[in-house]
Parts: sequence; C-alpha cells; structure tokens
Amino acid sequence: IQKLCDRVASSTLLDDRRDAVRALKSDSEILGYALDTLYNIICNDEEEEQDAVTPIPASGKNKNVSMPDEAAQKQADDLGAQFTEQFVQDPEHVTLLLALLEEFDFHVRWPGVKLLTALLKNQCVQVQGIILVSPMGVSRLMDLLADSREGLLLLQQLTKSNAAIQKIVAFENAFERLLDIITEEGSSDGGIVVEDCLLLL
Repeated sequence: IQKLCDRVASSTLLDDRRDAVRALKSDSEILGYALDTLYNIICNDEEEEQDAVTPIPASGKNKNVSMPDEAAQKQADDLGAQFTEQFVQDPEHVTLLLALLEEFDFHVRWPGVKLLTALLKNQCVQVQGIILVSPMGVSRLMDLLADSREGLLLLQQLTKSNAAIQKIVAFENAFERLLDIITEEGSSDGGIVVEDCLLLL
C-alpha cells in the first residue's frame, strides 16, 4: 500500500497514477486476503488430509500399516495454538478485528468472522476477555446473527462457558432474533441453520 501511495504522489505519468489509484481502491480485497491468510495460519482443519500408506507385502508380515500420524497432527495443533496465542497477546489485534466486522463488504466480513471464530476455538477465555472489555464488543457481534450461518457459529463459540457474555447476548434480544431466524428457515422443517440457532439458544 505504501508503494502504491508513493506512486500516486510521485509518478509523472497519468496512467501510472491512475493504475495506482485503482489498485488502492481494491484495498478491501487485499484486507480479505490478509484475514484469510491469518485464518489459515491459526486454523488446523485440513479438509482433505491424506495419510501416507505403506503397502503391505504379500507375506503380510510388515507391521508398518498405514496409521494416522498423531505426532504430526499434534504438532500442527500446537502451531495453531501458538500462533493464536501470539495474535491475542496484543488486545488491539482483536479490537481491530471487531472493527473490521462492521464492514459491509462481504470479502472482508466473512473472513473476519471465520478468523474470530477460530481464535475463540483456540484461546476462548483470552479472546472472550478482550471482547468483554472492548466497547460494544458483544453488541457488534450480535449484528452478525442475520448475516450468515458463520455468525451463528461465532456466537456459539463466544458464549461458551461465559455467563457474562451470555447475559449480554440475552439482553441484546438474542432469543427473539433467533426465534425469527428459526421461523424464516421453516421451523422444525428447517435444516442446519435451525439446528445452529437451537444450539445457541
């Protein structure tokens, strides 16, 4: 971004300045990529993990059959937890993330919700504490209820085992809003969104 700003300020060719301004306009896209990158660093979910398979010889005497590599998975889990711990050491990181969730741009908001949900999964108590002391922290997140299923999953993680946050969510009319979503989704005929609403209730 600094290079683009310098190009706008110092470039002598109009086309170069115009290209730099266009690139700066796509700032929200860059922000979305940055949030996705942070999410991938701290998240340990591998959708398609393929374990190495050692072929068994015809004699059947080889004991090295394919088994999940628990040590490698534990190390990956530890790395995700370590990166999360480093991220939340500075409360400003979480506060900035909360501010970004107010963006209306889907390309910023959605990866932001995923990142905050992953942070809560890895360091729940610490992140809950930061959100509690952040001005309007919980209230900001309540606006995500109508946004997507990701908002429901985020609020499930946020309210987990924290009575103070649960009370704030209740006072923010969570019950009425969730019941409205359940009705919109078809009540008992609804799918996974209704299930998520009931879990949050």
